[in-house]
Amino acid sequence: MMLDYIKSDIGYQSTFEYNNTDSVNADIHEQRIQITNQTQRSRSLDLYGGRILKRDFEQGFYVNHFVKDLGICLKECQNMGLALPGLALAQQLYLFLKAHGEGNLSTQALIVALERLNNVSLDEQAGSTK
Repeated sequence: MMLDYIKSDIGYQSTFEYNNTDSVNADIHEQRIQITNQTQRSRSLDLYGGRILKRDFEQGFYVNHFVKDLGICLKECQNMGLALPGLALAQQLYLFLKAHGEGNLSTQALIVALERLNNVSLDEQAGSTK
């Protein structure tokens, strides 16, 4: 279940990042609707996508707790001889948020880490429809 969440969360937020580059001028609100309509209806996409666009990082599972849980998962994977690079990447991105003092935000704040790494902001494009 956690891996499904991480996969959809990173994929969804990466889509927003890609569509916010200068070369792609997609309306991110329309993009969210298209992603949701073209895929199997997903409560996570509806819920977290809306929160991301509203910049609502207060409600949800905290980054601090998620980093701890990801660490436990990675340690157990290591003990079992499993390599899950996506899980390790997720932990690094959430640690990035924690290092910037944002551990008390909810996990959908992952978009903030992706924005910083790519020097873009969804807030600018989404600002007109808050």
